[in-house]
Amino acid sequence: MFLDLIHREVVVEYSDCMKALAQKLLAFMSESLGLPSSCIEDAVGDFYQNITVSYYPPCPQPELTLGLQSHSDMGAITLLIQDDVGGLQVLKDGEWVMVQPLSDAIVVILADQTECSHYDIELIDSYGGRLVIVKKGSQDEA
Repeated sequence: MFLDLIHREVVVEYSDCMKALAQKLLAFMSESLGLPSSCIEDAVGDFYQNITVSYYPPCPQPELTLGLQSHSDMGAITLLIQDDVGGLQVLKDGEWVMVQPLSDAIVVILADQTECSHYDIELIDSYGGRLVIVKKGSQDEA
């Protein structure tokens, strides 16, 4: 469906505002790590922006549905505006937890390009050329 000129202008303005917010957040993240404000944005490269509007009508038998499969978001950062129904879950301590929707909030999700590891890991070539992942400093002697 093509947008008429009035709606197109609204979407372009909204898109510009969300892009500016994402760039500010990436700059704050860089600065909080003691890096120049443009460091993460420069490392990510060309700025790709996508606006997706999803509407899921009420399900007559929600107990029979699975929803979307677990996934990660591509790119550097995802800005999500939820409605009052919600449905977003995050994996916390091995359990799926519902994110309480707030009508006046934007959920900020660090996506694949900005995800941080909790562990320093090394790939170690063991006997026979197999590679294993271990916690840094915890390699056992065979």
